[in-house]
Amino acid sequence: MKGIAFIKDPDGYWIEIFDLKRIGEVTATAS
Repeated sequence: MKGIAFIKDPDGYWIEIFDLKRIGEVTATAS
């Protein structure tokens, strides 16, 4: 899915990074 990325923190957890502007555009056009 575009607009979402994952990074792994030093403790081994995966953290989601969202492009809020991009997600807002997608949800606005989908509704």
